Amino acid sequence: LCPTHLKFLAFDGLVNVFQHRDATQRYKKIDIVGVVPMCYRVSTLEQRENLDALQRQFKHLVWTPIPERTIWDEASREQRPVTTYAPGSEAVTHAWEFVDRLEGVFNGKS
Repeated sequence: LCPTHLKFLAFDGLVNVFQHRDATQRYKKIDIVGVVPMCYRVSTLEQRENLDALQRQFKHLVWTPIPERTIWDEASREQRPVTTYAPGSEAVTHAWEFVDRLEGVFNGKS
């Protein structure tokens, strides 16, 4: 699983991960089950364009972006998990959707 930000330099790192995987495939099979865009800001043109580019390059591997939420920083500052700091927040909803999808991958449902 490859989490990534939707910034230019993050793409370079992601491409390097795939190149490294491809170079080692003959020695050890490495599966990449998904690319997860993190801290997505739909309000910025750069982030929308970068998400489009990510989806063009990695197609079905790109998961639903996880939006940027300040609640993560606030919970971190309070040294609490976001699930107890703000249990009804959209951030928690997105986090559980991510966990459900990840469980589905490892249980053979996705």
